Amino acid sequence: MTGMSASVHATALICHVVFIDARGAEHIVALEQAGTVAFEDGRMVRKIPSYRGPEARAGPVLVGEHG
Repeated sequence: MTGMSASVHATALICHVVFIDARGAEHIVALEQAGTVAFEDGRMVRKIPSYRGPEARAGPVLVGEHG
């Protein structure tokens, strides 16, 4: 098991990364292989929601000026 404990090795076997490439094809790779994937070339898996107005802010906004 190349230096990994049995529990870490078992976890590595069941952990997968799912991504969508630039052509829209879905891929599933083992966690160990995810480091070789160029995720910046892929597509978004879901749309990130955006909201208008002050309700969209998670907390206070701090603004400072130097000078």
